[in-house]
Amino acid sequence: MRNLLLFASGEGTTVQAVLDAIVSGELRNVRVVGLITDRNNAGVIQRVMRSGIPVSVIPAESEDVFAPLLMEVMARFKPDLILLAGYLRKIPAPIVQQYSGKMINTHPSLLPKYGGRGFYGDHIHKAVIAGGDTETGCTIHYVNEEYDSGDIILQTKIPVDPRDTATTLAEKVKREEKIILIQTLQQLLGSDTL
Repeated sequence: MRNLLLFASGEGTTVQAVLDAIVSGELRNVRVVGLITDRNNAGVIQRVMRSGIPVSVIPAESEDVFAPLLMEVMARFKPDLILLAGYLRKIPAPIVQQYSGKMINTHPSLLPKYGGRGFYGDHIHKAVIAGGDTETGCTIHYVNEEYDSGDIILQTKIPVDPRDTATTLAEKVKREEKIILIQTLQQLLGSDTL
């Protein structure tokens, strides 16, 4: 059984896709050992608590307080893989280094385009539309010390319809993001490379 630790800051629709894939058997030999969030009012908390998954709320503090506390909490979960699914806080470098090759992130664009600080959620989809892009997509990548710049594991392209809004584009991207995330988790958690 492989231990998956989740990080999320929002409603948790991507986390729900992972939980559903485990229940359906699409993801086998995987258990979610915990959720770490930086917001005590994040919708994702209720989603995982219904499944009996422990939650740790670690609010945004100064890095010299945040990093050691986060390191301590993560170690208790003994993760084989860590998934950042809409987690908006930057992970401190010492933690990224300790879990190198074991921490992945979902991102709603075709990285490296529309990646980095400030590019999250609807900000990305509005930028895609404002830029007149004909395609967008989503990316699963390894986490490194810089926002959205780790090695890409999997991407998928999505055409942008001229009638798309940030909302319709977000829906299309989220749908595809969940598909490639489950594929990535199957690949990584089903292998002996972790």
